[in-house]
Amino acid sequence: MAASFTLTSRSYGKDAVRLLRVQRDGSVHHIAELSVNMEISLRSERDYRYGDNSDVVPTDTTKNTIYALSKIHGVKDVETFGLILCKHYIATYPQVVSAKAHLEQAPWQRITSTGGPHSHAFVLIPECIRFAEVSLQRGGVPAVFGGLRDLRVLKTTQSGFEGFNKDKWTTLPEATDRCFSTNVFVKYAFSRTEGVNFDAAW
Repeated sequence: MAASFTLTSRSYGKDAVRLLRVQRDGSVHHIAELSVNMEISLRSERDYRYGDNSDVVPTDTTKNTIYALSKIHGVKDVETFGLILCKHYIATYPQVVSAKAHLEQAPWQRITSTGGPHSHAFVLIPECIRFAEVSLQRGGVPAVFGGLRDLRVLKTTQSGFEGFNKDKWTTLPEATDRCFSTNVFVKYAFSRTEGVNFDAAW
């Protein structure tokens, strides 16, 4: 007899799959380094209720799938690769009812010298981290989000703070000018996924 409990969430997956994709166009190389989290949900609960793993896609298979699909399709951008991953799980496994991918791209930049851009040497410029989130429900349409995190900005003037609400606990004095620094996090949604230049949006 099945235990009398309700599962409110039964997704699982593989986190922090590191991927370095190198595309060699003759002597010129292009790279994309990603960290991928992949999460899927199954239609049944038999693995939780009975210890029956017949529907379970192993997380090691997920890791191998990420590597294999990057080799087959390349990595045009994080949004497109996230779509490829989610569509693969829905199309391949009838027991999967939803798939979600979170991808982050390392900010590698081609080294430039007096002779121009180097053909195969890169430097990590940690200006910010580009990310994408893609989800797909069986029978639904993909939802795609793009964004950036850890963008650190600084202003040395024209950033006053005054005219704010004050009460008996307020001790902060008004400032007509000051230095200001913050970390920026941006997440935006795409209204469609076909024919979109994700790099241009970024």
